[in-house]
Amino acid sequence: MKHARLAIHDAELKTQDTGARTQDFGRGTKDAKDQTQGASDKTTDPGTGSDGEPMMKRKWTRSRSAGFTLLEVMVSLVVGMMIVGGVMGSISMSIQYSHRVQKRLYESAVIEAAAEHLLTRPRDIEAGSITLDDFPGSPRVDVQAILVDLGDRQAGQDRQGNLYRVLLSYAKQHVEFSVIIPPEREGKL
Repeated sequence: MKHARLAIHDAELKTQDTGARTQDFGRGTKDAKDQTQGASDKTTDPGTGSDGEPMMKRKWTRSRSAGFTLLEVMVSLVVGMMIVGGVMGSISMSIQYSHRVQKRLYESAVIEAAAEHLLTRPRDIEAGSITLDDFPGSPRVDVQAILVDLGDRQAGQDRQGNLYRVLLSYAKQHVEFSVIIPPEREGKL
């Protein structure tokens, strides 16, 4: 009976001691008793390692601290995908903006070239459209010309020519300007 009480008392102490070491193991500290004892004083049970910790507990703790959980990996993947999506969206928008700017510049250059063409050859005003063969694709620019009525002139005044209001249209670009055609060129219109 005396031996049975001692065995139960030893088992209770061992359980309390193992519980304290298990709690301290996660923080990386050891029991004060373990620090003062030498390695030869430790008992090695089949279920414990060299430091007296249960092997299953120690193995689980080490593998837990060695990598990331599935949840952490999934969250980081979602955050990374959101960042990549935002960057790709902004790159796509900047490319679209660049294409629009290039298209507008081309359209402006076509309108400007058509205006220069009409200023050097005013007889083409009545044609209704101009085809610019110098540009890639030979764009066609619509021309609308309206003769501006300046009212009755006195017989003694010199006539400088007729004033035309011209509207050029290409794609969504429009330019409006005025042209005076001298009298000697009016017959050639």
